[in-house]
Amino acid sequence: MELAEKQHNEREAEVQKKNEAQAARNAKDAERQEIRRKMGPDTVFTGSLNLKLKDDLKDIAFVLGLSLEGNKDELILSIKSHFGSHPNLSEDPQY
Repeated sequence: MELAEKQHNEREAEVQKKNEAQAARNAKDAERQEIRRKMGPDTVFTGSLNLKLKDDLKDIAFVLGLSLEGNKDELILSIKSHFGSHPNLSEDPQY
C-alpha cells in the first residue's frame, strides 16, 4: 500500500510541476502580448531576421499583421514573403 501511495504522490507532484510550468509560459505570453499591443509605428526593428529570436520575429509579424504561428523558419519566410509583396516596406525606416 505504501508503494502505491508513493507513486500517487509522485504523479501528483509531476502534474503540479507541469501545471506550474504552463502557468509560467502563459504569464510570459501575456506579458509579451501586452508589449506587442504597446508597439506603434515608431517601433524600429533592426538587424537580420535570421539572427532574431522567435519572440522578436513574432513582434515583427504582429506589427505587420501576420500570423504569429509557426516555428522560427516559418515566421522568417512569412515576413520575407510579406516584404516581397510590399516592396514599399523596404524603404520604411521601421524595418
